Parts: sequence; structure tokens; C-alpha cells
Amino acid sequence: MQKKLRDIICEERFLLVLDDVWNEDREKWDSMKQIVTCFIGSKIIVTTRNETVALMMGELHDSLLHLTGLSDSDSWSLFESQAFVSGRSEEHPNLVAIGKEIVKKCGGVPLAAKALGSLLCLKREEEASWLSVRDSQIWEQKEDEIVPALRLSYTNLPTHLRQCFFFCAVFPKGFTIKKEELILFWMANGFVTPNGTMELEDIGNEIFNDLLWRSMVHDLARSVIGNKCYIVDGEKTKNFPPLTRYISSHLPFLLLNDQSLFKAKTIRTILLGNVFSSVSSNIKKLRYLRCLDLNPSVFHVIKIPHSICNLKQLRYLNLSNSNSIETLPESISYLPNLQTLKLRNCYKLRNLPKDMRKMSSLRHVDTYGCRSLTCVPIGIGELSCLQTLSIFIVGNEEGRRLSELSNLKLRGELLIKQLNLLRNASDAKQANLKRKKNLIELSLSWGDDDGDVEMHEEVSEGLEPHGNLKYLRIRHYEGLRFPGWIQNSLLTNLVKLSLSNCRRCENLPPLGQLPSLKDLWISGMRALKQIDNEFYGNSTLNGFSFPSLKCLWLRDMENLDMWASVEEGGAFPCLDELRIERCPKLITLPCFLHLTTLNINDLDWSSFPESFLRDGNALQQLEIRHCNKLGVFLRSSTISLLSSH
Repeated sequence: MQKKLRDIICEERFLLVLDDVWNEDREKWDSMKQIVTCFIGSKIIVTTRNETVALMMGELHDSLLHLTGLSDSDSWSLFESQAFVSGRSEEHPNLVAIGKEIVKKCGGVPLAAKALGSLLCLKREEEASWLSVRDSQIWEQKEDEIVPALRLSYTNLPTHLRQCFFFCAVFPKGFTIKKEELILFWMANGFVTPNGTMELEDIGNEIFNDLLWRSMVHDLARSVIGNKCYIVDGEKTKNFPPLTRYISSHLPFLLLNDQSLFKAKTIRTILLGNVFSSVSSNIKKLRYLRCLDLNPSVFHVIKIPHSICNLKQLRYLNLSNSNSIETLPESISYLPNLQTLKLRNCYKLRNLPKDMRKMSSLRHVDTYGCRSLTCVPIGIGELSCLQTLSIFIVGNEEGRRLSELSNLKLRGELLIKQLNLLRNASDAKQANLKRKKNLIELSLSWGDDDGDVEMHEEVSEGLEPHGNLKYLRIRHYEGLRFPGWIQNSLLTNLVKLSLSNCRRCENLPPLGQLPSLKDLWISGMRALKQIDNEFYGNSTLNGFSFPSLKCLWLRDMENLDMWASVEEGGAFPCLDELRIERCPKLITLPCFLHLTTLNINDLDWSSFPESFLRDGNALQQLEIRHCNKLGVFLRSSTISLLSSH
């Protein structure tokens, strides 16, 4: 990593900003300084509230700059911009006077002024609320100067926002967590409650955005949660405080066999980053447990006892990245409140619990990367709350047909396998993909055996997704042409497209008409001989075909020998990277004016295409592998292929 960083910045001057740093590991700082201090003219700015960190990074004491707070005028401007979003503070003279007194109490701390301004923005018609903030006793507390103002912001939050906010204290400072994951934790702990017809996930998203807008910080979350949260940060656990509800650890030792854990009967959440052993059957004693996250950062053995069915309050179970789980205990089907079951990248997992259709509360079944999975349980369509189903494997028997997906309001990603078992377009349409507006990523996979051409084409027509789709993969499709919903460029929001092992397709659809497409992967199209003008589309967008495409990869097309050109500058205005692998007959290529990275592998070129030899090309990085004839050309040529910049 150090070498890679050094190579990237070796000829550049840079300004590196490290904001809100808390890490006091001197070895890491010394290693960092060795990399960056040898570059003349470059600067590093470190912001921190920890002077030890500043002294470790600074070469001289006078390189430290102790920042003073904002002036009253600047503090008021910041507060005003948050509290009076419309900019009409003059319409509320009484609140302006109160607000300026509040700002003085913020001590020039920008985050405090911003947080309280955001809070009071929602209460512009409630003078009493402004007075309550101004006169609060919290200002008298002897704490870090930033805490009183933020604590005021916290105490004025609605109850559901307070719960969601203080839960963030479960994670160590600086820890990165995905928004979607955090929302699922909130749901598991009962912090997200139903509101009309809105899905819980959408309500959680609104809560997240609300908290983000209020600019609240981790320090405050740790302050308000008190001893309800225990972060294990040593090699041995101590007795957990009697009121402990939330436990997290990212250290490699056997916490789940620690007997002191099972004495803390009020525990609601356990988040572990490393698990080296089986889960003790004593876990059944934690009968109030709602969230159990055993997602290891590296592959460790995890075995789940049948007694897990005694955790009747469990709503979230994460067993992702286990390298040993082949089957799950059938008793998991008897967890009546389970909402989320995450099994991501459990490569050896073959089966899911047979009675899963009885789990009426289940909303998310994440099996992404479970490549050994042979089938899905019968009757998965009975789970009316289901939002995520990463993999669906089509079967012939009742309860495993594609119609199981019909009424499910799926979101996120979906891989449908064994589409070769479908017999007609009617069967395919039963999946009702066109109405699944929250589906973002779709993979369609037929079997890798030879299939009936006409049947594949009929089935593909019935699998049209909603126009919101952003990522599409098609694998082992045996039709001669792609379905009309691709031919007609209906997926205007599509960002990434992969066409893999579509062996019989003789032509590419007009993909140049897709306005949002950024990444295009095409491989294994053995019948494709030419990339003709149809590829660019009959009409262009803003004067260009492929107006957004940045990366294009062509691979394993043994009969492809020609790639038609368009008028110079009429296509690929944003193309940055082109990779061509194992296309031995391909000789002619179009002109790529803006290409910076070219990677070619196993081509039969004896010289470079003329378009790459022109003056003014933008090429900066060139990688050539297994092109023997081209190697002779390069050794004898004096032509510079790479631009000087």
C-alpha cells in the first residue's frame, strides 16, 4: 500500500487533509510521515481535538495551530443559515434576539451553532422552545465545551430519533457502517415503528437523513448512552454492567463462550467482528436478545446451536462470511420475530431451512455469494413482508416456480438462476419484475447447457425489469437476439451492464442509446463476428453515442474480427478505460480520443491500430500481455504511444 501511494503521488504536489483524527498509534504515524514528508512543496493538514495526535504528527511545536472559536458575528451567520432556511430572520425579531443569546453560549464552536440552528429551524413558531434552549441548565454543566450545546440538541429530539442516535455509540469511533445496515439494526431494536403504508426501511432512511442533517456526533452518543453500551476493547472481558443492553467487539477472541456474557440478561444487541468458535448453547439464556451479528472480517468457523430457536425476540441474525456453514439448523424457522437473516458469502451453504415460509416477520434474506446453494425453500412467496431475496433458484415443483416472486415487493439485488427450466414468456411474466420499482440490481442466469433458442427468447421477453434498474447481468442466454426491452433502450437509468456467455447472439443491441451507462462488460459471445453501427444506435444523445461510458471490457470472443467506427468524436466522449482479452481475430477498432488506459491480452496484432498512433492521443497507461507479434513491433518501433502528461 505504501509503495502504491508513493507511486501515485511521486511526481505531484498535493494538499492532504486528515480531518478529526483520534488515532494515537505512533508507529502508524511514523510510517505515514516516511511516505509523505519527502515530497517537496506538498502540505498536510491534520485537524484533531487530541493534542497528543497533533504533537505526533507535527515536526516542531510551532507547527501546531490552536484554533480559536468563531466570532459572535460568524457564529450568528452560521446559526441563522440553519435556523432560518428561507433567510428571512427579520420576520421573527423576537427569535433573533433569543437566538443571538444562544449563539453566545455556543462559545464559537461551529458544530454547536449548526446543530442548535438545525434543531430550532423546526420550531420557528414556538418561542417557548427557543427560550427553553436559552435558559436550560445544561449550559452550566462542566463538560467538554462542545457537549452542552449538542446535548441540548439531543434532549429536544423526538423519542424515536433519540433512540436511533444513541445506538450509534455501539460502534467504535471512526468505524464505517453502511446506512442500510444501520437501519436494519434500528429495526431489530424496535426503534423504527410503522407509519401508514410506508415500509420500515423507508422510515429508517428518513430518520437517518434527519439525524445527518442535525450534525450530531459520536462523542455525544457515547455521553448519553451511558453504561447501557459496552465496547470490548481488551483481551479479557470483565463482568458486564447489570444494565448493559448493547455489546460490540472487533477483537479476535472467544466472547460468545464467555460465561459472564450469559449473566447479563438484559442484552439486546451483540455485534462481533471476529468469531473463532461455535456459539455456546447457553446463548438461549439471552432471551431478550434482538440483534446478533457474527459477521467475521476474516473466515472463521461458526456453528449455530439448535437452541437458537429459544431467542423468541431475535430480529436480526448475521452469519455472513463463514467458511464452514453448509446447512442451518431447522430450528431457525421457529424464530417468529426474525426480520433479517444475512448469510452473505457463505460459500459452502447448500440449503436454507425447509420451513422458512412460516417466518412471517422475515423481511431480508441476504444470500449473495452463496454459490453452493442448490434451491430455495418451498413457498418463499408466502413471506408477504419480504424485501430482500438475493438469490432465487427456479424449480419445477409447486412452490419453487418463478411465480413465487409475483407479489413480493423486492428491493436491492436479485439473482434468478436456472431460467432454462421455464417454458414460455407467460412463466417469466409471473415474476412481475416490471413492477418491482425498488429493485436496483438484477442478474438473469440460464443453465450452461445447450437450450432451445426460441424458448430462451420468449422467456427473456417476459423478464423485463422496471426502468429504475441500475445494474443488469445476463449469463448463459442462448437466444439469437436480445429481448426487446434491451433492443429498445428502455432502461434509461442503467449504469452497469454485463453480457456473459450469450454464445448464440450474432449482434449487439443499440447500447449506445443508454444515457446513464458507465460500465459495459461483454464476454463469451462466440457467434459475434462484427460490432457494427447498430451498437451505437440510430440516434445519439447530445450528439454522442455512449455519452456516459467510462469502462468497456471485451473478452473471450474468438470470432470477433471487426469493430465499426463512427464519425470521429461521435462516440465514447467519457471512455477512460478499454480492456480487450482473448479476441484473437479483432484487428480494426474505432478511434478513442479520450482513452487514458488500454489493456490488451492475447491478441493477434502485428501492429497497433492507427487510431492509437495519432498525435494528441490521451493514452497514459498501456498494459500488453501475450501479444507476441506486437512485441516485435514495439521493439522495432520508435513511435511513442503514451502521452507526455
